[in-house]
Amino acid sequence: MKRIRIVLLVLILIGVIFKTDVFVVSAETALPHGVLQSSGIDVRAFGAKGDGVADDTSAIQAAINYAAANVSGTWGNEKGGDIVFLPAGVYKVTDSIMMKKCVALMGAGMARTIIDGSSIRYDGVTRKAVITTSNDSVNQNNDIIIEDLEIQSNRDTTGIEINYGTLMTRIERVKVKPAYIGISAPNSWTVKVRDCVIDSCDYGFFGTFNHNLNIADSRIHRCRIGISVTSSHVPVIERNVIQWTDEYAVYFNNCSSPIIKDNYFEWNVKKASEDSSVIFIDFTNGTPKFINVIVVIDGNFIANGLDPASYNTSHGNGIRIKFAHSVRITSNIVDTWYSGYLPLKRGIWLESAVKNAIIEGNRLSGEFAIKTDGKDTALTLSANDIINGIVSGGVQIRGQ
Repeated sequence: MKRIRIVLLVLILIGVIFKTDVFVVSAETALPHGVLQSSGIDVRAFGAKGDGVADDTSAIQAAINYAAANVSGTWGNEKGGDIVFLPAGVYKVTDSIMMKKCVALMGAGMARTIIDGSSIRYDGVTRKAVITTSNDSVNQNNDIIIEDLEIQSNRDTTGIEINYGTLMTRIERVKVKPAYIGISAPNSWTVKVRDCVIDSCDYGFFGTFNHNLNIADSRIHRCRIGISVTSSHVPVIERNVIQWTDEYAVYFNNCSSPIIKDNYFEWNVKKASEDSSVIFIDFTNGTPKFINVIVVIDGNFIANGLDPASYNTSHGNGIRIKFAHSVRITSNIVDTWYSGYLPLKRGIWLESAVKNAIIEGNRLSGEFAIKTDGKDTALTLSANDIINGIVSGGVQIRGQ
């Protein structure tokens, strides 16, 4: 009888641990549309080793395919999907991992779950990504989550690529280092990046034709350009720390209603260039529907200084706005902050006939705290702490 009880107990435990020959993990999450199962799929059930030696590409892909196999319904009403769980370990991959709709790829945390894609290389034709989505606008990928893991890549490869036709993507607590592009999102809608670390990339984040992009509470450093977004609608960059970029910390080109608020910028524009800027908003090639929207830059702290041992003169800009028609620059600090260091060339630079600009409640330094080309119209200055005066059309005004 005792032996029978032991056998029954073992069978019960197997029933708890296994689900159709797939390890079950205690992880739950919710997608905006798709309904995930309450359990998850452990990649080790598909043969993944996580030892940093074995090639785990096929095993991880098989787990993702299995998780997506039961998805049904039309967009906005999908059901099914599952969590694919990667326990702590180093998972070597030699080709791109393809995400599928209504699937969450979840690890045990940064530095605990590492996907090593360093052997994936640019072949001169195709620049691959360690994790990607299909480039399919018909059978759209949507409701994708990537969380709690680290991606190790190389400067030839993209860390995560959210491709054309992907809707509703959430990337949280993910580290990418190094990569050509940390996170790339061409032609994708509702992308949310939060609590991530992107280090040592050519571009930290690169997006085009995005709608409802939000990058928040993340750290981006040692990149040529921190965040680059083109032709996108309502991109929001908030509460991030961006450090040690070469050319631009944030670059928006022809973006509708961009918002940059409550970020901390330090030691940026390292490249000695007249055009290098911590924040650059450019509407040079913009259409009227994009140009005539409000640009909001609020509550940012730009602590920048140039080491006189490396630079002979000031260069670069704190905030640069080009050809915009409605701008609100409020409650920002642009200051050298380091004793004995050279300031930026310009704290704020308005060029190419910026219209309807309100600059209010800022603390500004630079060789010129504010500079315009003299072609601006409806410029309002109010309650700013100006250290080095204003230049407009070649005329300098001390203080306000």
